[in-house]
Amino acid sequence: MTIQQTIQQIIQHQRGINMNRTVALALCCMIAACSKPGGEAAATASALIASTSATGAAATDPVCKLYTSDDAAHYIGKPAKNGDLSMGGCQWAAQDGVGDMTVQVVPASYDEQPTAAAGYRKLPDVATNGFVSTFLDGWLAGAVVGKHAIRTSVSGNGVSDATAVALLKETIRRRGNAP
Repeated sequence: MTIQQTIQQIIQHQRGINMNRTVALALCCMIAACSKPGGEAAATASALIASTSATGAAATDPVCKLYTSDDAAHYIGKPAKNGDLSMGGCQWAAQDGVGDMTVQVVPASYDEQPTAAAGYRKLPDVATNGFVSTFLDGWLAGAVVGKHAIRTSVSGNGVSDATAVALLKETIRRRGNAP
């Protein structure tokens, strides 16, 4: 499967779910995955697609189980819907459709630092390779913890880099592998 075919499948699976943020996060993961040797890249892309097509699986997904809609509302500053599977993670959209929170967990080998992004800065006190940067209409924070790269993003009125960093730190804590 080519990268273009994979991206088209992702877009088809993501209809109706805050498209720009979801696809952008997926593309970041896929670009990192595609820099890996042959079969590993294809397997990762297929797993990301499969993770978005499982009907009703969000309730049992380990990433989706980390937060409730009330937790998400705290980070995005308004009522949130229940989490939905989203490219190796979970997304909680604002009930009014303006704002969201996303948490993704991927293999550590796919860690990429968005050093050219506006507002990028290292977070030396957050695990390995901790960072925060602007991301579309919000903020992205990430770090490597053990065998995984964790990415969190938030968007909505009033969110800030501090919101994304707080979400990253809380996600690390809830997963049981605080630095």
